Amino acid sequence: ALKKKIVRGRGKYGHHGRTCGYGTTKNGAHKRGRRTLNPGYEGNQKPLHLKTPKLTRDQLDTMKQDPYTQIDIKVLNMCEDGDEVDYMDLFVRGLPVQSRKKFDKVKVKAKEADVLTTKNLIVYAHAFEPPAREKIEQNGGRCIRLSDVGSLPIDARWLSTNEFKVQDDENEEGAEGEEEAAE
Repeated sequence: ALKKKIVRGRGKYGHHGRTCGYGTTKNGAHKRGRRTLNPGYEGNQKPLHLKTPKLTRDQLDTMKQDPYTQIDIKVLNMCEDGDEVDYMDLFVRGLPVQSRKKFDKVKVKAKEADVLTTKNLIVYAHAFEPPAREKIEQNGGRCIRLSDVGSLPIDARWLSTNEFKVQDDENEEGAEGEEEAAE
């Protein structure tokens, strides 16, 4: 269905006469129809988008939120000696950890003044702050990083691609040597 075009400004008392439906409060270009002024125009005042400073990439990055769910070293103090823990272990035990709704990755954080009393602790996380890593390793523990993709432990064994092939080749050669010795 075609809509009838509105005829404006015809007659003093008509539906779209006199002010053409644009009101009487604003003057000048505001009365002469829509979109005749820049939306940011503030009438002889410096517009907000021109007053605010341009930020560099580094300045913008400092305002970003840290994309990790954080575990405080005080929470690790509540564990027992020799435990092997990750985020879910701490959560299931009912220890006070942040909810993981927003970020899937986990970071262990600490300050220089914090004290870790738990010994031989093995911690799995995606990232460790340097003071946290130092404190865990000073107490005989281990910090095992998890990969960002599958949350699997990052280890020299996981990173090498041909290790399993090399082991298989060695096993086959060893099997052939055993067969020859048996004959």
